[in-house]
Amino acid sequence: MINNFIARWVTLFLVMILVCAPAQAQTDDTSALSPEDRVALEQVIKRGEEIYYRDAAAWVVTDALLEKVPVAKLQALGIIGWVTMPLAPDQSDSALVLYQVSFLTENDGEFRKLYVANVLGWDVVDENLFIDPETRPRLSAEEIQAFRAKKSASASMTAEHWCSGPFNTVVIPTETGHDVYLLSPETETGQVQIGGHYKVVVSENGSVGEMTPFTNSCLSSMIPSPEEGELEAIIVSHLLGPLPNETHVFKSLSHRLPIYVLTMSNDQLWNVEGSRIGTIDPDEVLSGEQ
Repeated sequence: MINNFIARWVTLFLVMILVCAPAQAQTDDTSALSPEDRVALEQVIKRGEEIYYRDAAAWVVTDALLEKVPVAKLQALGIIGWVTMPLAPDQSDSALVLYQVSFLTENDGEFRKLYVANVLGWDVVDENLFIDPETRPRLSAEEIQAFRAKKSASASMTAEHWCSGPFNTVVIPTETGHDVYLLSPETETGQVQIGGHYKVVVSENGSVGEMTPFTNSCLSSMIPSPEEGELEAIIVSHLLGPLPNETHVFKSLSHRLPIYVLTMSNDQLWNVEGSRIGTIDPDEVLSGEQ
């Protein structure tokens, strides 16, 4: 069975590379899954969406800040990082959550906000820059805890864990502390960094707990140029679980591409298309019967 599966996967992989535009696959088919797996996938989708929108808010605010203040001046002001907080955390749709991103300095041992911006989707809807240190707002207790969790998780990793440079970070509160996602960045235009992402659990008291890698390698893929053809999906193997994970959802949303995830432990091919996940029969992909 395994040999047949590997042969089928290799054939499928080659077909997708050569064609570069696979037939549209079934996306929402979860009928054959157990109730536990369906619940797990719903949680994966929700968490992947939240990573995406928190990460996007930070990038939008970073661009807005750089339009106002040159990099050299920002360095002189002593920015030490940022913290992202939802202003409407009760909303079920992450795309509709109003996020506040604050870039921070440390003054006399106290964290302060140099620049604060509210983001809805891809738009900055309110912003304030506090050049005078005396006017900079203090952080809330929740913001302090989130920022310290980020620092603790980042300090627990070394450059040996990097795939493409220092991690981007997304911090999400939990009932017992924070989940800190350490995400390997894309350093080239057209790069899709699939591997090199981690989750670090940090407790309420700031102690670092379990570290979860999402892949065993620094897997990445390149989106071809228009002259090379249109890429409509990426295929990756997944060795560390029977289901796609939140980083697959995050990357699919980030690049607006379906990701075909091959879970090796259960001989299953999945289509992760943004906020939708469903199973696919590899034989149907090869025969074009979707």
